[in-house]
Amino acid sequence: MAVLIAGAIAAAAIIFLILKFGRITRILAFDKWIDVGTTIIIGIMFFGTFSGMMVAVTAGCIVSAFLYFAKIIFGAEKLTLRGWKQQQQPKRTKSRNPIKDYVAWRQSWKSFS
Repeated sequence: MAVLIAGAIAAAAIIFLILKFGRITRILAFDKWIDVGTTIIIGIMFFGTFSGMMVAVTAGCIVSAFLYFAKIIFGAEKLTLRGWKQQQQPKRTKSRNPIKDYVAWRQSWKSFS
C-alpha cells in the first residue's frame, strides 16, 4: 500500500510540474516524450531498492494514463513550420462516451494511411 501512495504522490508532483509549463494542448503534442522522460527520471530517482523501482513504475503508469486521457479530453496542437495548429478532434456526439468516439475516430484515420 505504501508503494501505491508513494507512486501517486510522485506522479502528482510530476503532473503538477507538467501543468505549470503552459497550455495543456501544446504540451500534449509531446506526450510520448514526456511520458518516457518522466518514467526514466523517476526511475533514476528511486533506483536502489525493489520497492523504489515499484514506486517509479507506479508513478510512470499514473503519469502515462493522465497524459493519454488528457489528450483524449483536451486534444493537442501540432507544432508546424507555420506555428501551432489544432489537430482534428473527434466530433462530440450524444453518446456521452468520449473514449468510444475517440477510438472510432482513430480507426477511421488509420484507414487513410
